[in-house]
Formats: sequence, structure tokens, C-alpha cells
Amino acid sequence: MTRGVTKRYLEIGGYHPTRLSNTYRLYKKGWTGVVVEPNPEVKNLFNKIRPKDKFLNIGVSEDGGNLKYYRYLIPALN
Repeated sequence: MTRGVTKRYLEIGGYHPTRLSNTYRLYKKGWTGVVVEPNPEVKNLFNKIRPKDKFLNIGVSEDGGNLKYYRYLIPALN
């Protein structure tokens, strides 16, 4: 089914390496990719659970420069 397909992904807004993850099942099947997540508190967790992924601790915006990061009481909403 994936013959000839590059097994790579780009996940914007990783939140958590396994919970509510759009890419964890792919990772478990041997895929690798880049996870972009601005929350600095999850970097070590991603590096521990998904060491083959590249974790970028940055936000994404159409505007350049520094942005303010807001944290909510429910981390999945960040």
C-alpha cells in the first residue's frame, strides 16, 4: 500500500507524542518526520518517546518575528 511512498510527515501543533496525535500510529509503523510545537514543556517528552522525529520548538505564523505564547489550563487547547 505504501510502496513508492516516502514515509515522512510534518505535524504542526504536536501537543503530545502519543495522546491526540495525528502521527503516532505512523511513527509506530516506521515513519519519521518533523513535529512543530511551541510548548517548551513537551520537548523532552517528544525526544524520549519519539527519538527518530525532529522536534522543532517553534510556533508558525504568517507574520515574522517573535510571538507571544499563551498557555491554557487544558494543554490540548494550546
